[in-house]
Amino acid sequence: MEGFRSVRFTCKQVQQNITYRWFLGISPHQKVPCHSTISKFLHHRISDAFVWETLFRHVVKLIEEDGYISHDIWIADETELKANANKRKRTVVVSE
Repeated sequence: MEGFRSVRFTCKQVQQNITYRWFLGISPHQKVPCHSTISKFLHHRISDAFVWETLFRHVVKLIEEDGYISHDIWIADETELKANANKRKRTVVVSE
């Protein structure tokens, strides 16, 4: 959810942030598991795509049941436009 790039980075964030420790049930005095331990667990225990797909569908179903998913249609235009935000370029306006 936070967009962490890797297990190593995630473990570092858990070590540094008490909120993550609280969420995971790790007290401030406990050691955070090593990134390689978590990687091995993910690779050996949850490497099957079916497990992830099932988990994803289950979470989406729970979110939908709580009313956080709308079936309304939304359309967005994501055209990229060049910004005109050069602060060094000044325009002098003289009014009489």
